[in-house]
Amino acid sequence: MVRRAAIAQWLRGMLTADGAQQAEPDNAALVANAIAVREAQGQPTVLRQLHTITPLSQSQAFQAVAQLEERGTVAVIPHEHDALDSQVTLLRSPRGVLDSKAHCDAA
Repeated sequence: MVRRAAIAQWLRGMLTADGAQQAEPDNAALVANAIAVREAQGQPTVLRQLHTITPLSQSQAFQAVAQLEERGTVAVIPHEHDALDSQVTLLRSPRGVLDSKAHCDAA
């Protein structure tokens, strides 16, 4: 559990170091959908891959993961030696992310 907290702290540090702003809901949906597609194909997703499988920068992808993790949509499973090789898995359907985005847009 301590390692997981360290990964979350590292992600937040990467975001503030880049001067990144709050992740857009669309970014979170893009990341969740990309992970869902890979999981449907039986492929794991690691933090290092997110900016290559989405149109997002690495900073935007990390920020979206942090946002999804806070919502309980994904879990980040820490890698023993390299934080960027930490696996990201869905805990619930990305449909909930898309539905919450639609709800925000409607308001």
